[in-house]
Amino acid sequence: MKDENHSPEPLTKQVINLVGKFVKVDGELDIDQDIYGVLGVDSVSSLDLLLTIETEFGIVINDVDFIKARTIRQLTNMVQGLNAA
Repeated sequence: MKDENHSPEPLTKQVINLVGKFVKVDGELDIDQDIYGVLGVDSVSSLDLLLTIETEFGIVINDVDFIKARTIRQLTNMVQGLNAA
């Protein structure tokens, strides 16, 4: 569910922008939509997205953990957790 009263946090905005380069939909992205099913990220795009996120944030994400993160919110939480480590 979108919170219309607050804009996303800076990290969430960064992840939205990165995911936006790989999705097959127009308009605003909902951070709780499935990036594979609803937003149309395929396996090749998924690998590109993984590498882009790793490069952008200077982190290494386990492939299995990355696949389990199905939404922008989950990706943001993963990046935030790895940045804190």
